[in-house]
Amino acid sequence: MGLFKELTDEEIDNLIKRGYDYVQQGRFGFARLEYLKAFHGAESSGHRLEEIEKMLRQASQRLVEKNLEQYHNLMESGDTASAVEALSTALRLCEEGTEQYCQLMKMYQLVTSKQRAEDLAEELRMWVDQGVEPGVQFADRHRKWMMALAVGNPFDDRLDHSDDIVSEDLLPLYQKVVDEPENADARYNLGLTLAQYGLLNRATTQFQRYVGLKPNDPEGFFILGNILADRGLYDEALLELESAIRLNHGYQGAYFYMAEIYEKQGDLNEATRLYRTVIDLDPKSEFAEEARGRLR
Repeated sequence: MGLFKELTDEEIDNLIKRGYDYVQQGRFGFARLEYLKAFHGAESSGHRLEEIEKMLRQASQRLVEKNLEQYHNLMESGDTASAVEALSTALRLCEEGTEQYCQLMKMYQLVTSKQRAEDLAEELRMWVDQGVEPGVQFADRHRKWMMALAVGNPFDDRLDHSDDIVSEDLLPLYQKVVDEPENADARYNLGLTLAQYGLLNRATTQFQRYVGLKPNDPEGFFILGNILADRGLYDEALLELESAIRLNHGYQGAYFYMAEIYEKQGDLNEATRLYRTVIDLDPKSEFAEEARGRLR
């Protein structure tokens, strides 16, 4: 039972074939997960282990290249925030200390600086648009943002100029993360509220920062995976759900939503296997009941 377990040689061969099929379809996140399962399943027997490791590296590299392409396209279109997100995903898949990782890190630092500058301009426009006179309150906020930019704090935040953001629910939550940038719980609460408002890109940003602050909390990766799946970013969603399962091998919800992703992608065999895993983990839960309904 579970995502990573010891497998027979035949099961390993089947996973390798599935991975190859996904590569041909350009679904590198799916391919990577199949090779990862095969790798862990073959660790004890050694069956095709070196071959699997090579294919795993290749699939991960293809996913890096896919996100890099997205990054360049998003930068050209002026969507800096989404470009940062794509580059962040690419970085996670690179081995630290390699030349590629160092190059991506330099790009990441540059583009996050650009994002902070854009956010600063948006913040100041918002206060002008809201009729705030350039007096003490305006100056205090301007000073705070300038100090944040000067030290390159990766956790500084802006109140985007938006009717949705300028709301009774969101303003105090945003203010909390501005005042306490490394408060993980504040990130969590803001991310959930943004998701409830349907502001999924902004919610993604908050949960990416949350998992950075709490990398051992599987729930953060679980929620981030769900948000990415809701945005149709299935390769990236699988990466986060996989992280949740690595931290908690019995995370029933992560298995369920991973199964749902496979179902949406038309891979009913893998969806079925994962739904059955959900039922085995806790037959009496709501997830298990829903899984039985999907299987029917």
